[in-house]
Amino acid sequence: MFTTHPRTVEHAVARLNRGWYAAGTDIRSMKDYNGPDPIRRPVGYLTTVLLAQDCIRPDCERGSILASGEDCTLCGARGAEAAAEKAKAQWEAEAEEKRAARQAEALAKEAAEQAEREAAAAERAAAERAAADAEETARLRARMAAEFAALDEAAAIPAPTPSEDTAPG
Repeated sequence: MFTTHPRTVEHAVARLNRGWYAAGTDIRSMKDYNGPDPIRRPVGYLTTVLLAQDCIRPDCERGSILASGEDCTLCGARGAEAAAEKAKAQWEAEAEEKRAARQAEALAKEAAEQAEREAAAAERAAAERAAADAEETARLRARMAAEFAALDEAAAIPAPTPSEDTAPG
């Protein structure tokens, strides 16, 4: 329950404003609002906001003891728990980032190795094609040389021999 001592009207107004605007209640309480969780009875909502207490100590307001102004030890413990949860979440996020980085690195390494294998296979295929082309070229040259040699023999006309009839004299 919201106790008034040592709270002031300013405390109540601050609590009401925090609760009202933090939850978007100004929009959710409009007559034509059709979104999730509409507020049809704003007075009841404000009463709930006013009576809501974050700490089990009734004289604690947002982590401060109202009478003394000191930090609330109960809220401080919850703050430490929240800090520990935040640190755990941060550690988990960092671990996830590292895991994702390792996975990305492994994928990149795998892709590089695959590219090397494909390049080597392409190089081998090109070398095999070049060897096959060279072999075919050598075979065709040998065949053509043999055909031209046969043509040369067939086309060879014996040189005229000087006969006595044609000798000058």
